[in-house]
Amino acid sequence: MWGRAHLPRPAAPTGPRFAVRSRAVRHVAIVALLAAACGDGAVAVVGTLSIDPPALAIAAGADGAVTAHLADQGTPLALPGPVTWTVRDPRLATVEGDGAGGAIIRGLAQGSTVITAALGDVTATSALTVTPPRLVALTVAPPSQTVESGDCAQFTAVAAFGDGTTVTLDGAEVGWGISAQGFSEDGRGGFCPFGVRGSFTVFAGYRAQLARGTLDVTQAPLTELTLFAPPVAVVDGDHVASAVASYADGAGEDVTAAAAWASSDPAVFTVAGGRVHGVALGAATLSVTFGGLTRTAELEVHAPTLVDLAVEPPSPTLGVGGHLALLVRGSYDNGATADVTAAATWSSFDDAVVTVDATGQLTGVRAGSAFVRVDVPPVSRLIAVTVTP
Repeated sequence: MWGRAHLPRPAAPTGPRFAVRSRAVRHVAIVALLAAACGDGAVAVVGTLSIDPPALAIAAGADGAVTAHLADQGTPLALPGPVTWTVRDPRLATVEGDGAGGAIIRGLAQGSTVITAALGDVTATSALTVTPPRLVALTVAPPSQTVESGDCAQFTAVAAFGDGTTVTLDGAEVGWGISAQGFSEDGRGGFCPFGVRGSFTVFAGYRAQLARGTLDVTQAPLTELTLFAPPVAVVDGDHVASAVASYADGAGEDVTAAAAWASSDPAVFTVAGGRVHGVALGAATLSVTFGGLTRTAELEVHAPTLVDLAVEPPSPTLGVGGHLALLVRGSYDNGATADVTAAATWSSFDDAVVTVDATGQLTGVRAGSAFVRVDVPPVSRLIAVTVTP
């Protein structure tokens, strides 16, 4: 309780030189008289005792400081002795004085109580509110996981508080994320990868704290290997074969470059990295192996097939009585080209304008235009010929 002790004021000696006009000096004198009057040696207190701050809020597990002050009618006074500190509910906080009027308060549990400072028979109080413990750290548990694509990983978030306690949080209270796409998430720390693999960062956020974990995703088991082979190959031609792997999570992957390729007869065709090269007429087996699975296909190599003709010059012009030799170049399905003029058959649609012999030589008959046909089975082409006067 607030209080002050009083004793009868002694009469001041008469005469100017004994007049006491200083309030501070008068207080010192009173304290001295009170001390002398206490037969048990206890210090008597004059003035009002207060605690700064008059109300304090600290988190459980945290510390706070208070200080006791003595004053008389607004004039600060020195503390005449040690202050005794107590807390009304020791379950909520502890208080420890420093011997100089101050004290350190440690919050223990959430709640409200009162701190009391006592100096002699004078006391003062301060309201104390202990708030929930402060979050000091957040971690992801486990810190890392490894799963196959198609399986699911479950993480939890663990909060550490200033009172030394740790709590595994409800996953729904935490904000979750991951550093890539290709995952389904349940919003509670569960991540299910599909068709992805590699190392990814998991994020957990709670009360302005951010924690990270690692999720390593390995490839799901291989379930199927599919070979895509060309139906035929041609001598001196290059053709592309490919291989696709299928996995237990439903993902597919082009493994052409990673697979092992082989020809049962390299004298017929060779293969490397899925590229097939025809060597000679015949048939052989193409095989591809990946992840312990092997697939095969029969491949026949045949002679190149003519697929196009080009006449040179493409739009010939000659005069009446003039001559011009034509050349024919053939293109094959193996990518090769060759002069096939000697194998060509020629005919003119209008011999009155232009004629053509068996070697492909044109002769202008009269001025005009006419078509000339060239045949190299199985391909034929027409060209327009102009005869000038």
